[in-house]
Amino acid sequence: MLPQFLEERCGYKLFILGRDSLPGQAIVDAVEESIQASRRLILVYSGTTFGSQGHSDRNSPKDAWQSFERQTAMHSALLEGSLQVILVELEKITPTQLDFFPESVLHLRNRQGAVCLWKSSRLRWNRRLKCGGRREENEDIRGQLALVSSLSTSSRFWKELRYYMPVRGKR
Repeated sequence: MLPQFLEERCGYKLFILGRDSLPGQAIVDAVEESIQASRRLILVYSGTTFGSQGHSDRNSPKDAWQSFERQTAMHSALLEGSLQVILVELEKITPTQLDFFPESVLHLRNRQGAVCLWKSSRLRWNRRLKCGGRREENEDIRGQLALVSSLSTSSRFWKELRYYMPVRGKR
C-alpha cells in the first residue's frame, strides 16, 4: 500500500530490494548504490520487527540482509549525514518492545519522532466502532477500518508522510 501510494499518486521513485534489483546482481552492491542515489529512507516497523521474546528466528538469511540494509542506511544517515530517515510506526510500541530496538533507530525515534499509522487509524476506530457482539468480530471490524482510514489520501498519516518526503522537482 505504501509503495503504491508514493509511486502512483505522488510520483516518487522507490527502490525496493528484490523488486527493483537486477537478477544475479550482488545484493551488497545494489543496496549501496540505491542508498547513495536516495534522498530519503523509509523505515517501516512494528513492535516485533527488530525481534522480541516471541520472535526467536533472528539468525535467518532474510534478517541478516535486512540488518545489513539498515546498518548501511543508518551509517549514511547518522555518520555521513547524506540521507534522511523517515520512521513509520505501524502499531503502538510498548516499552518492553523498545528494549529490542537497535540504538540507531531509538536515537532517530527520540530525536525526530515517527510517523504513526496507528494514531490516524485509532481515531476512526473510536468514532465508528459502536457495535456490540463478539470480540473477534469487533477486532475484524477494527482491522478493516484501519485499512480504510489508511487508504484515504486526505488522512493525517499520508499528509504527515508527504511532509517529510523530498520536494519533487524537475532535474
